[in-house]
Amino acid sequence: MPHWTLECPGCKVVFNHSEIPEHSFTEHAFMGIAAKPNFPEGGLRIICPSCGQISVKQSYELIYSHF
Repeated sequence: MPHWTLECPGCKVVFNHSEIPEHSFTEHAFMGIAAKPNFPEGGLRIICPSCGQISVKQSYELIYSHF
């Protein structure tokens, strides 16, 4: 199942943010990729599961991964 991922600015580990449900893909979506989830205004506070660093991420930082 595909996921949206984020990269930690500290340790550079890429980790899963959220799973992309199959029903979110449409034939009208750009290149068949689902829309990114909305983040709160000002960004979403994330804790890296690898090093524990806290960072604020924006939805444009989400990376599509099919693994």
